[in-house]
Amino acid sequence: MLRRLTRLLWSSEPKPEASLVECKRCGTTLESKAVERCPECGSPDIATYFL
Repeated sequence: MLRRLTRLLWSSEPKPEASLVECKRCGTTLESKAVERCPECGSPDIATYFL
């Protein structure tokens, strides 16, 4: 998660919508916002953070 946040915040590329999607239960970073459950733990609690 920290690597992805650092990449999003410090990248020189313009991002129209910088966001981070992760599981609230286990903290797994997800690549897509279109998931209903975490592939690691099966939790439906997914958080999206807009940076």
